[in-house]
Amino acid sequence: MLTLTDDPHLKINYQGLTVDVDFAFDTVINYFNLLDADDLSNEDKIEGAIDLFFGNSKNAPDLDNIAFYEFAIKQINKEIEDYPYGRSENGNQPSKYVKYVDYNKDAGAIYAGFLQQYNIDLTKERGKLQWNQFHALFDGLSDKTQIKQIIEIRQKPISDIDKDDQADWLNAKAYYSLDDLANNAESMEHTQAIFDLITKQVRNEG
Repeated sequence: MLTLTDDPHLKINYQGLTVDVDFAFDTVINYFNLLDADDLSNEDKIEGAIDLFFGNSKNAPDLDNIAFYEFAIKQINKEIEDYPYGRSENGNQPSKYVKYVDYNKDAGAIYAGFLQQYNIDLTKERGKLQWNQFHALFDGLSDKTQIKQIIEIRQKPISDIDKDDQADWLNAKAYYSLDDLANNAESMEHTQAIFDLITKQVRNEG
């Protein structure tokens, strides 16, 4: 979660070791893509995740340091999931995040929204704009931007639409639908479960 007092660049502190994380928004999106890739083995995914986040870190531990990377990915997932709103009554857990955005399919609309509202060219911010900064700006996009209008179409139930407009709304829902929306309606808790399963398998095979 973005704060106004801390460096937005993520670092992992583990047993006296501080390791830089590539936490740019495009790296996180590539991480989502990696976890969703059906053609990759568990081993490929775990190695790919480590390479994405730590491939450019000069003091990152060797790949066989499973304890560090298990801890690191948990911290990364926690940071990705962390959100200031929608928490449960005890204030400890974020609400379940239902995904109505596909960062690949919606890339054009997201790009246009950032350029329209902030005059930010996201293609020039790859590797620079941090995920928490990107997420804060994304949340702040106006309802006048295409991506926010697309999200509203996906979210709003047809029962909330006037009967005279329901046919057009259904057409819009079909046009902007995410074919795998049911599969994408997942929190980072599910992502962590995937990584925990991968880690357990690697340990058993080691």
